[in-house]
Amino acid sequence: MRTVTQQEILDIIRFEIFGTPMPEDFCVSDEDSLLKLARKHDLSHLVFDALVKNGIQCSSESAMKQYYASIWRVEQMTHELQSLTDLFEAEGIDFIPLKGAVMRPMYPEPWMRTSSDLDILLRDKDYDRACDLMIGKLEYAKGHADAVHVMSLHAAENGVNVEAHRALFAEYHTDRSNTDLLPLIWEHALPCTGHEHLMQMSDPCFYFYHIAHMAKHLKVYGGCPIRSLIDLRILDELPERNDGQRSELLQSAGLLTFARMMSNTAKAWFGGGEVPSEELEQFILTGHMYGDLKDQVLMSVDSDGLAKYLLKRMFLPYDVMADTYPVLRKHKWLTPFFHIIRWTNLFRKKRRDKLRYRAKTLIHASQEEANHINHIKEILGINNTEES
Repeated sequence: MRTVTQQEILDIIRFEIFGTPMPEDFCVSDEDSLLKLARKHDLSHLVFDALVKNGIQCSSESAMKQYYASIWRVEQMTHELQSLTDLFEAEGIDFIPLKGAVMRPMYPEPWMRTSSDLDILLRDKDYDRACDLMIGKLEYAKGHADAVHVMSLHAAENGVNVEAHRALFAEYHTDRSNTDLLPLIWEHALPCTGHEHLMQMSDPCFYFYHIAHMAKHLKVYGGCPIRSLIDLRILDELPERNDGQRSELLQSAGLLTFARMMSNTAKAWFGGGEVPSEELEQFILTGHMYGDLKDQVLMSVDSDGLAKYLLKRMFLPYDVMADTYPVLRKHKWLTPFFHIIRWTNLFRKKRRDKLRYRAKTLIHASQEEANHINHIKEILGINNTEES
């Protein structure tokens, strides 16, 4: 059953993003509860703006600051995207903006769609050179680096974090084996108007990527941002969408059920009607955009129980190992040796603490909690995900 506060935040999103008038009798029943929910999903700026526009006092200085911060943050990200565009156009490097950079122009105002990073996709052959150029010519500072997927870079001028991807997500985040998604994305990508190297994904590829990223969030982090469902509703309403090709890609990756459940939930929230599952609705609304630590652990446990989970943690599948240790792509026979290296790493304090927490969580989690998470996975049709 949806709470009063949950209904209020959905009314606010409908008003802010989809232009639906606020209910005539709308009032904030409990400002603290409303803003607490908003903060969990990075929506405080929308709450503040909606209340002000409707002549309702918002006493939260924090919400006001988030409103102005969201405007500033988007301006800085727009500036950095232009800097990247100028650099890569001059150097002849193709790149594709991802996530928020794509969605922001579809919102009534760009600042309404917040994001913590500016994400871009680069061709593998251009990746190292592009990162070197960002460091050398734009004076970005190098952050953490993932040898396979992403490098984090920081703009010195304004602190914007740029995530440079050479891949979108590991294959094991979906049921699609040996996925050809990256070649498909580049094959169908088209230059944005007025550019040669600033590219955009085709509609089916971007939709697939959005759904797969939502599934990854749930399976790896144990939560789903309300923002992702706002994006999904916008994408579902695009007049130029290609529903047939979208479904074909989702079906090939075992994500069609997941997509339909999330899409129908977003439709009910922002377009009206009944949600397909009240249990799923409450799991999202009561959760955190980056998930609950207990849910993260329980999401990764197979319905067969703790023993099978521990065995799978000891011997990760080859695809997972190869994403962590890329040399295995060429020398699969080295896999047993890298299992030993991985086990050795478990002696590091950070790894020990992580494993200790996981074990403690699994031991103390109630059967009711485990059954609840398993039921959510069944509703969404998602499988378990391994991680290194």
